[in-house]
Amino acid sequence: MARQPRNVSCKPSATAFFTLHHRRFHRIFRLLLIMLVFTLLTFILTALVTGGPGRLLAIFQSAATRPVPNLRLEVGEKHGKIRPLSESLTAELMAQLVQTAAPSTQAAASQAQEDPILKILKKTKYEPVQLTALTAPDQAVYFDMMPDQVRLFFHFNGTTTVADTLEALQKYNPDEDGTCYILLEARWIARNAWQTNRKGLYCFAIHYDRPAVFELSASELDPGELLVIYAQYLTAEDKVTVQSNLPFTPDFAAYGRREMIALVPLSYDLRAGQYNASLTVGEKTETFQITIKDKDFPTQNLIVKDEVAEATRNEASAKEFKDRIRPILDDRDAILSWAGETQMPVPGAKLTTHFGVRRYVNDSPDSYRHTGIDLAIGRGTEIMAVNSGRVIFSEQLTQTGNTILIEHGLGLKSWYYHLDTRQVKVGDVVQKGDVIGTVGSTGFSTGPHLHLNLSVNGTYVNPTTALANPLFREPLE
Repeated sequence: MARQPRNVSCKPSATAFFTLHHRRFHRIFRLLLIMLVFTLLTFILTALVTGGPGRLLAIFQSAATRPVPNLRLEVGEKHGKIRPLSESLTAELMAQLVQTAAPSTQAAASQAQEDPILKILKKTKYEPVQLTALTAPDQAVYFDMMPDQVRLFFHFNGTTTVADTLEALQKYNPDEDGTCYILLEARWIARNAWQTNRKGLYCFAIHYDRPAVFELSASELDPGELLVIYAQYLTAEDKVTVQSNLPFTPDFAAYGRREMIALVPLSYDLRAGQYNASLTVGEKTETFQITIKDKDFPTQNLIVKDEVAEATRNEASAKEFKDRIRPILDDRDAILSWAGETQMPVPGAKLTTHFGVRRYVNDSPDSYRHTGIDLAIGRGTEIMAVNSGRVIFSEQLTQTGNTILIEHGLGLKSWYYHLDTRQVKVGDVVQKGDVIGTVGSTGFSTGPHLHLNLSVNGTYVNPTTALANPLFREPLE
């Protein structure tokens, strides 16, 4: 029987398939290797032609150098990661920082002109990481690899200050709240010849929002005195709420560069005793105990000619005074112009009637309180403004004669009665010691003298205290 022929497959074996693809892979690999070597040789030749060996070395050093590390910012319990700025933004900011940190630069940017640093950040649309500090100092920065050199630029309210240690940031404690933009320049020195030096500029912001700190001018006062409250880290946007058994409504205004101030007049009718006052801003409350001392105000019996009393002290004169004076009691300047010691308005005068005296006229059973002090001196003696301010009233009234009122800011006013002549008009700005008139005996008066009042928001306070000592301490620098 004849043997049948076997079917022979034309399909290549697995071994042949592997050998074929192996050869193709080696061809492609050799081609890629040749291209890589050619590219490398071209790169080296170009570097040598354009920059010499130094250029070539710099390229290899750059390739062997690790990237500039990120910076980690910690403010309280908050954390932020900051990447280094681009070279172009770094160059632009550094040029401006050097200029704003120069000694000849103005202390602060003009309010009418945009801050140059913020202008650059706004133009480049760079938004720095910003964290809020509720206490200070309460901030620190860290690197994965600490730099060999650092330079810190603190840019706050248009002014730039420079420091050269990281510890400077940990100790940085601005005088007032606000946003401080901080730029940190860091440098790392290469440890090996095949590496290059590294540097980076980092930008971040810390918003300081510390709780307000209050200080009272005194904790024990006589009735009729002025209580002054000073506050640090308080801004115009902060709302102060008060709980007190005193007639206590402080209205804070700017005082110097670092503080705000509130004036609290304590009426001479206030009873002696212990009073509490709690001031709350946000989540923080400070409570103070204030002692109003027991003061015995003297009594005075004044004898005035009947025709003078009847002509100047009656219902019509009282109404005139009320109608003319009441509308201006709320006239108040936002800035305190009163500063330093108080000018004696008539040097050499004799104090004849004290503040707060209970006065009876011509044995009348009715009495009234003396709202200021009487300073007796010859007619025509020049009267000087006790401090700087703005004239808000200058007229003749039946009861008080020629009368001048000066607003010194925050509702603090000085009043001058019974003048012979007035030498200022409404709207005049006077400086401490300027002559505003002369002594006379106009209105309800028994002889030439100056009646001087001080008031805050319509409540009279003791002028004698102000003449003896400055009403306010100097603002914090």
